[in-house]
Amino acid sequence: YEARDLPRMETDLNVRMNYLKKTNKKINFIDKLDEDLVSKPGRKLAMFNTRKKALRFSQTADIYLTSGIRKIDRKKHIETLSDKKIKLADISVVSTQVIEAGVDVSFDTMFRELSPLDNIVQAAGRLNREAEKEDATLYIFDSKSHIPYNDLEFSLSRDYFSKNPITSLIHL
Repeated sequence: YEARDLPRMETDLNVRMNYLKKTNKKINFIDKLDEDLVSKPGRKLAMFNTRKKALRFSQTADIYLTSGIRKIDRKKHIETLSDKKIKLADISVVSTQVIEAGVDVSFDTMFRELSPLDNIVQAAGRLNREAEKEDATLYIFDSKSHIPYNDLEFSLSRDYFSKNPITSLIHL
């Protein structure tokens, strides 16, 4: 309310369109997580809703991040992912929601277990943060389990993505 009388700054339309084009994210809904997709080269993040599910995939990852590891180790892993030398390297990360918000790391490809829409949008913020990849893709996979989320939020997400299995060129 207090800022209502401040002059508004308009960004040039070409600048806005160029920004939106570079930060596009493709979203695909898939029935299950396919290990062949995860094994492709690039910076990949597979995010699970529980530590138990993440642990099953952790053997294939370079870095494993959950609330179940020591804070000092989690901090060290996040610093490694933020390192400029590592930023361009192929790396695979398996995690829970600990990397969903408040972490300045970027991935080319992300696999996110189905969760409420706001969690998916938040997780997508780790995808192509610096517009370095034109075909950045978020794959949302259904595990058929809503834990740890409530059934209503989870079923709304499932309904949305089952009706819209491929949502390309989303600006998040």
